Amino acid sequence: MNYLERHIEHSSGMYSLFSWLLEQENKGYFHFIHNDTIYLHHNLSRFFGIGVGKNKKKKSELFFACQPIESEWLSLIKWKKVVLNKEKQLLFLVSETVKGDESSVPDIPSFVLGIYVDTVEKINLIAKNSIIICREYFIDEYKEIQVNFHKPIFQIPIEVSLTLENDDNNIFDYSKMLQQKEKESEIYSSKPTFIGDIAQIEGTDSIFKKWKENKV
Repeated sequence: MNYLERHIEHSSGMYSLFSWLLEQENKGYFHFIHNDTIYLHHNLSRFFGIGVGKNKKKKSELFFACQPIESEWLSLIKWKKVVLNKEKQLLFLVSETVKGDESSVPDIPSFVLGIYVDTVEKINLIAKNSIIICREYFIDEYKEIQVNFHKPIFQIPIEVSLTLENDDNNIFDYSKMLQQKEKESEIYSSKPTFIGDIAQIEGTDSIFKKWKENKV
Protein backbone atom coordinates (compact mmCIF):
# COMPACT_ATOMS: atom_id res chain seq x y z
CA MET A 1 0.00 0.00 0.00
CA ASN A 2 1.51 3.35 -1.04
CA TYR A 3 1.32 6.60 0.94
CA LEU A 4 -1.73 7.88 -0.96
CA GLU A 5 -3.75 4.70 -0.33
CA ARG A 6 -2.83 4.85 3.37
CA HIS A 7 -3.80 8.51 3.48
CA ILE A 8 -7.19 7.85 1.86
CA GLU A 9 -7.96 4.89 4.15
CA HIS A 10 -6.98 6.80 7.28
CA SER A 11 -9.01 9.86 6.24
CA SER A 12 -12.03 7.66 5.50
CA GLY A 13 -11.69 6.02 8.91
CA MET A 14 -11.59 9.36 10.68
CA TYR A 15 -14.63 10.58 8.76
CA SER A 16 -16.51 7.41 9.76
CA LEU A 17 -15.41 7.89 13.38
CA PHE A 18 -16.75 11.46 13.44
CA SER A 19 -20.05 10.31 11.91
CA TRP A 20 -20.30 7.57 14.54
CA LEU A 21 -19.63 10.04 17.36
CA LEU A 22 -22.33 12.43 16.12
CA GLU A 23 -24.82 9.60 15.70
CA GLN A 24 -24.15 8.36 19.23
CA GLU A 25 -24.38 11.88 20.68
CA ASN A 26 -27.84 12.23 19.12
CA LYS A 27 -28.78 9.13 21.12
CA GLY A 28 -27.48 10.68 24.36
CA TYR A 29 -24.07 8.95 24.42
CA PHE A 30 -21.55 11.74 24.91
CA HIS A 31 -17.88 12.24 24.22
CA PHE A 32 -15.43 14.96 25.15
CA ILE A 33 -12.71 16.44 22.93
CA HIS A 34 -9.66 18.28 24.17
CA ASN A 35 -6.91 19.10 21.67
CA ASP A 36 -6.08 15.82 19.91
CA THR A 37 -7.84 13.50 22.35
CA ILE A 38 -11.39 12.09 22.25
CA TYR A 39 -12.70 10.71 25.56
CA LEU A 40 -15.65 8.36 25.22
CA HIS A 41 -18.51 8.33 27.74
CA HIS A 42 -18.83 5.17 29.85
CA ASN A 43 -21.88 4.16 27.78
CA LEU A 44 -19.93 4.58 24.54
CA SER A 45 -17.01 2.61 25.95
CA ARG A 46 -19.35 -0.36 26.41
CA PHE A 47 -19.38 -0.84 22.64
CA PHE A 48 -15.91 -2.35 23.13
CA GLY A 49 -14.65 -5.21 25.25
CA ILE A 50 -11.72 -7.38 26.27
CA GLY A 51 -11.78 -11.09 25.46
CA VAL A 52 -9.65 -14.22 25.67
CA GLY A 53 -9.76 -16.91 22.98
CA LYS A 54 -11.71 -20.07 23.86
CA ASN A 55 -10.43 -22.51 21.24
CA LYS A 56 -7.16 -24.47 21.58
CA LYS A 57 -5.17 -22.28 19.22
CA LYS A 58 -6.37 -18.96 20.66
CA LYS A 59 -6.98 -19.89 24.30
CA SER A 60 -4.22 -17.64 25.64
CA GLU A 61 -4.79 -14.75 23.23
CA LEU A 62 -6.01 -11.52 24.75
CA PHE A 63 -7.93 -9.34 22.31
CA PHE A 64 -9.68 -6.00 22.11
CA ALA A 65 -13.22 -6.69 20.88
CA CYS A 66 -15.45 -4.47 18.77
CA GLN A 67 -18.77 -4.84 16.96
CA PRO A 68 -19.20 -4.64 13.15
CA ILE A 69 -20.22 -0.98 13.00
CA GLU A 70 -17.24 0.17 15.05
CA SER A 71 -14.89 -2.15 13.14
CA GLU A 72 -15.61 -0.12 9.99
CA TRP A 73 -13.60 2.86 11.23
CA LEU A 74 -11.25 0.94 13.53
CA SER A 75 -10.01 -1.09 10.55
CA LEU A 76 -9.34 1.99 8.39
CA ILE A 77 -7.55 4.21 10.90
CA LYS A 78 -3.82 3.54 11.18
CA TRP A 79 -3.18 2.81 14.86
CA LYS A 80 0.27 3.00 16.41
CA LYS A 81 -0.14 1.70 19.96
CA VAL A 82 -2.33 1.26 23.03
CA VAL A 83 -1.45 3.27 26.15
CA LEU A 84 -2.98 2.28 29.50
CA ASN A 85 -3.66 4.52 32.49
CA LYS A 86 -4.21 2.15 35.40
CA GLU A 87 -5.15 4.81 37.95
CA LYS A 88 -8.08 6.15 35.91
CA GLN A 89 -8.92 2.87 34.14
CA LEU A 90 -8.46 4.32 30.67
CA LEU A 91 -7.29 2.65 27.47
CA PHE A 92 -5.94 5.03 24.84
CA LEU A 93 -5.74 4.10 21.18
CA VAL A 94 -3.02 6.28 19.65
CA SER A 95 -3.01 6.72 15.89
CA GLU A 96 -0.02 7.11 13.62
CA THR A 97 0.97 10.37 12.00
CA VAL A 98 0.00 9.60 8.40
CA LYS A 99 2.38 11.26 5.97
CA GLY A 100 1.33 13.05 2.78
CA ASP A 101 3.51 14.17 -0.10
CA GLU A 102 4.61 17.48 1.47
CA SER A 103 2.71 19.27 -1.29
CA SER A 104 -0.92 18.68 -2.26
CA VAL A 105 -1.53 15.90 0.30
CA PRO A 106 -0.94 17.18 3.87
CA ASP A 107 0.24 15.08 6.80
CA ILE A 108 -2.51 13.93 9.18
CA PRO A 109 -1.34 14.37 12.81
CA SER A 110 -1.69 11.66 15.41
CA PHE A 111 -4.78 11.64 17.64
CA VAL A 112 -5.89 9.68 20.69
CA LEU A 113 -9.14 7.84 21.46
CA GLY A 114 -9.77 7.33 25.19
CA ILE A 115 -11.91 4.34 26.19
CA TYR A 116 -13.02 3.67 29.77
CA VAL A 117 -12.37 0.15 31.12
CA ASP A 118 -14.90 -0.83 33.79
CA THR A 119 -12.61 -2.79 36.14
CA VAL A 120 -9.03 -2.52 37.34
CA GLU A 121 -8.70 -6.28 36.84
CA LYS A 122 -9.17 -5.87 33.09
CA ILE A 123 -6.59 -3.09 32.97
CA ASN A 124 -4.11 -5.29 34.85
CA LEU A 125 -4.84 -8.19 32.51
CA ILE A 126 -4.11 -6.04 29.47
CA ALA A 127 -0.95 -4.62 31.06
CA LYS A 128 0.55 -8.12 31.34
CA ASN A 129 0.79 -8.27 27.55
CA SER A 130 3.20 -6.55 25.18
CA ILE A 131 0.79 -6.44 22.23
CA ILE A 132 -2.97 -6.44 21.75
CA ILE A 133 -5.01 -7.70 18.80
CA CYS A 134 -8.33 -6.16 17.81
CA ARG A 135 -11.02 -8.61 16.68
CA GLU A 136 -14.60 -8.21 15.53
CA TYR A 137 -17.46 -10.01 17.26
CA PHE A 138 -21.19 -10.30 16.80
CA ILE A 139 -24.14 -11.93 18.54
CA ASP A 140 -25.80 -14.65 16.44
CA GLU A 141 -29.45 -15.69 16.22
CA TYR A 142 -28.98 -17.91 19.29
CA LYS A 143 -27.71 -14.89 21.28
CA GLU A 144 -24.22 -16.37 21.47
CA ILE A 145 -21.08 -14.30 20.92
CA GLN A 146 -19.12 -15.17 17.79
CA VAL A 147 -15.57 -13.84 17.34
CA ASN A 148 -13.75 -13.53 14.03
CA PHE A 149 -10.44 -15.27 14.75
CA HIS A 150 -9.53 -15.46 11.08
CA LYS A 151 -8.85 -11.80 10.29
CA PRO A 152 -7.62 -9.37 12.96
CA ILE A 153 -8.48 -5.69 12.58
CA PHE A 154 -5.11 -4.54 13.92
CA GLN A 155 -2.25 -5.65 16.13
CA ILE A 156 -0.30 -2.99 18.07
CA PRO A 157 2.03 -2.72 21.09
CA ILE A 158 0.89 -1.86 24.63
CA GLU A 159 2.44 0.76 26.91
CA VAL A 160 1.59 1.92 30.43
CA SER A 161 1.31 5.70 30.85
CA LEU A 162 2.11 8.14 33.61
CA THR A 163 -0.65 9.84 35.61
CA LEU A 164 -3.15 12.11 33.88
CA GLU A 165 -3.28 15.57 35.44
CA ASN A 166 -5.20 18.75 34.72
CA ASP A 167 -3.85 22.28 34.35
CA ASP A 168 -4.11 22.87 38.11
CA ASN A 169 -1.90 19.87 38.87
CA ASN A 170 -4.82 17.98 40.43
CA ILE A 171 -5.60 14.41 39.42
CA PHE A 172 -7.88 14.45 36.42
CA ASP A 173 -11.32 12.96 37.20
CA TYR A 174 -12.77 11.30 34.12
CA SER A 175 -16.24 10.76 35.63
CA LYS A 176 -16.66 14.39 36.73
CA MET A 177 -15.61 15.59 33.29
CA LEU A 178 -18.28 13.46 31.62
CA GLN A 179 -20.94 14.54 34.10
CA GLN A 180 -20.13 18.14 33.23
CA LYS A 181 -20.31 17.35 29.51
CA GLU A 182 -23.80 15.94 29.94
CA LYS A 183 -24.95 19.29 31.36
CA GLU A 184 -23.46 21.27 28.49
CA SER A 185 -24.19 21.60 24.79
CA GLU A 186 -21.21 23.24 23.13
CA ILE A 187 -19.11 24.15 26.20
CA TYR A 188 -15.85 22.29 26.73
CA SER A 189 -14.56 23.70 30.03
CA SER A 190 -12.34 20.90 31.40
CA LYS A 191 -8.69 20.96 30.38
CA PRO A 192 -7.11 17.52 30.79
CA THR A 193 -3.57 17.14 29.49
CA PHE A 194 -1.24 14.20 29.16
CA ILE A 195 1.98 13.83 31.09
CA GLY A 196 4.57 11.63 29.41
CA ASP A 197 4.66 9.90 26.07
CA ILE A 198 1.24 10.90 24.74
CA ALA A 199 2.14 14.57 25.20
CA GLN A 200 4.75 14.19 22.47
CA ILE A 201 2.15 13.80 19.71
CA GLU A 202 3.21 15.80 16.67
CA GLY A 203 1.51 19.06 15.78
CA THR A 204 0.74 22.08 17.94
CA ASP A 205 -2.80 22.75 16.71
CA SER A 206 -5.60 20.37 17.52
CA ILE A 207 -6.57 18.09 14.67
CA PHE A 208 -10.18 18.43 15.84
CA LYS A 209 -10.23 22.22 16.33
CA LYS A 210 -12.08 23.18 13.13
CA TRP A 211 -14.42 20.18 13.39
CA LYS A 212 -15.42 21.16 16.95
CA GLU A 213 -15.82 24.85 16.06
CA ASN A 214 -18.10 24.04 13.13
CA LYS A 215 -20.05 21.32 14.95
CA VAL A 216 -23.84 21.90 14.89
